[in-house]
Amino acid sequence: MIFVDWNNINLDDMNLHERNFEFLPLKILDTYYPNLSKYLSWTFIIQQNDLYTVKGKDYLPKEAKKLGLSFSGELTYYSYLNKDDSDSIYFPIEKYAVNFSLELSALSVVIIRNKSKFLSLFKFNYPAELYVNCRFLIELFRLGIEHNSNYDYKFPSDYYDTKKLRDKYYSDSGMSDSEITRDYVLKYLEYKDTRMKSVFLSNVVSSALTWLVLPQMSFFNAVANSYYEGSENHGFIEFYCNDDDVSQSVMFNEQASIDMVDLKFIRKLLEMTSKKLRLLVVSKSKLDPVSQVENTEDKYFDELANWVITGLGTSTDETYASIEFLGPSKWVLTTGSEVLSFDGQNYLIHHKNAPTSQFDKSDIALFFEAIGCDKRQYKDFLKVFNSIKKQKHGTMLIVSKGAKDEAERLCNSNRGIKIEPIDCKLLSQSDLLQMTRIDGAMLIDPNCTCYALGVILDGFVEPTFEGDKGRGARYNSAKLYIHNITNDLAMGTINYFTNKESNHAMAIVISEDGYIDVFTSENENLT
Repeated sequence: MIFVDWNNINLDDMNLHERNFEFLPLKILDTYYPNLSKYLSWTFIIQQNDLYTVKGKDYLPKEAKKLGLSFSGELTYYSYLNKDDSDSIYFPIEKYAVNFSLELSALSVVIIRNKSKFLSLFKFNYPAELYVNCRFLIELFRLGIEHNSNYDYKFPSDYYDTKKLRDKYYSDSGMSDSEITRDYVLKYLEYKDTRMKSVFLSNVVSSALTWLVLPQMSFFNAVANSYYEGSENHGFIEFYCNDDDVSQSVMFNEQASIDMVDLKFIRKLLEMTSKKLRLLVVSKSKLDPVSQVENTEDKYFDELANWVITGLGTSTDETYASIEFLGPSKWVLTTGSEVLSFDGQNYLIHHKNAPTSQFDKSDIALFFEAIGCDKRQYKDFLKVFNSIKKQKHGTMLIVSKGAKDEAERLCNSNRGIKIEPIDCKLLSQSDLLQMTRIDGAMLIDPNCTCYALGVILDGFVEPTFEGDKGRGARYNSAKLYIHNITNDLAMGTINYFTNKESNHAMAIVISEDGYIDVFTSENENLT
């Protein structure tokens, strides 16, 4: 493994063209840590007289292909590029050969702006801790740079035959041909995006686990799905780099590597474990978070053969990684500062210090107070909101003092489903979740009376408005809608609102990843 210190490189002499990550990597980066993407970009740095050859791969980022680059090798970095007078971190990810005869090479580099803010988010003292503690993030960076958004969005043949679509999927819907086509397109695109995200995350996870020399997902899934005398698996495994780090309570006389042990036997051992007493496995190789395997060639051996079951014991600060099984196909792996979870269908990677939610209830309280509502109205709304936020596919909620007139305006333009006013406080959580399953927003007033479902928000985009291409359609449409209201743009340009009360509104966006954004007309910048 090769270590390179790039601290002496003069960045002023280089032509740096910052590039943003594409939508899919940006979305996953913000799941890893909310709003992380706004600190990030990436670039290529051309470097002279520094060539080497290591085992390579056969893929390249599309930007590298445009520059005529070929893969030279992956580097192990303990250091990073940094200018003393800059508040940015230039973090090298991979190296590429450009032209061997001219002795040119290039680096793909992630640029982290606002170094102090970034380090405080992660609770790091030095940028190098990113490399030591955040391997999944490094792989997110690497595969994010390589990511190519030119996916095939060719629709199935059904798309071209509205009659076939109606007979197959919409026979009782009462929808027009144009509505059926639009609904089908949206659902198909959502399916494709979900599939792309799943494949991308699987590649990130597999690549990171390989680098960490940990067992792959297939092993963890097999263990999670194993039973012992009819009992689900809720056991714990602790991985250590060497014997000196282990605190053993029970030591096995016969110790064997994981690949030599029957899965049923591993499951039997896990039945004895708990949060305090865990199954201990130790690496045969000399692993450490910086240099990985001592012998570079060892990177390509069987990861299962590297880990030896030694006994039962308690967790220590020297843990390399730990995994908790949560029943069939569910588990949570912790390594460094990161947590990888699997719920049977989807992977989720996040940093330990990432907030579990992006919003504070005080944002909502401030809005209700500003529009003259009492505490009872606020508490009633929270009960309704706490039910709706459990919508696993994500949704949007609009609270407007002029909800009745807004429902009339939008639904008359076929931008929503107008309903007879209904008091959401009287509805069960199940009913609320069913009503918010469809695309679009639920439109209610501060008393929780609902006037429309599946509302598609409109808005006028003027020069001062800044969207966020790293976020989805719900987020940007909600932000634009509230921006228009806040700045009275609609009243002054297109005469949207028929009722001045509509100028007091709040949009709450609940993403499928569980994060929540709040925009209000009283404070447009609340997020």
